[in-house]
Amino acid sequence: MFSFSKGAALKKAFAEAKKLYDTAIASPGQAKNARALRMRVMVRCRAHIDLVFIEGAKKYETYDTLRSQAIARGTEEPEPPTPAPYQTLKSQAGDIISYIPEHFAMEIFTTGGLFQTSKISITEAIKRTQDLADKIWLELDLSEDFEVVRFLRDQAAEQSEKTATNDGESLQADPSSNGNEPDKAH
Repeated sequence: MFSFSKGAALKKAFAEAKKLYDTAIASPGQAKNARALRMRVMVRCRAHIDLVFIEGAKKYETYDTLRSQAIARGTEEPEPPTPAPYQTLKSQAGDIISYIPEHFAMEIFTTGGLFQTSKISITEAIKRTQDLADKIWLELDLSEDFEVVRFLRDQAAEQSEKTATNDGESLQADPSSNGNEPDKAH
């Protein structure tokens, strides 16, 4: 467990997280220890990706509002938000720092922002984020498909179920009815 109360300790934790990622990338083959290290880093990366996506969604929503206000006022637009390549993850042992390369973090962050501001669909957000995660898994020499943004997949499934339920109700309704009381034959 790291103590994050001091800047030096945090800086050290960042360096250790990056070193762990770089060591995992550089650990070739399927040797038990190397694969275990890559799997440990993958688990951290998967949680990290979810956090960066959420951070992007939140910060882009605020940015989009501030940007619209600046445009309406004719004032200078704010700088677009950017993610940190490090995230603090909660674990049973306490807080740990995780790292993913900045270019991946930026793309995931932006995808979260595009989704939150309705510029891409939930399906596209899942696909883009999973594609980026798959590139990280490839860097880690892991061929398994590890899902990310499970919360979005659950949301998409809920929306799909609601749509199917609504469609089912529509199919069960009397097609000749216009929503009023049906005419009664005498």
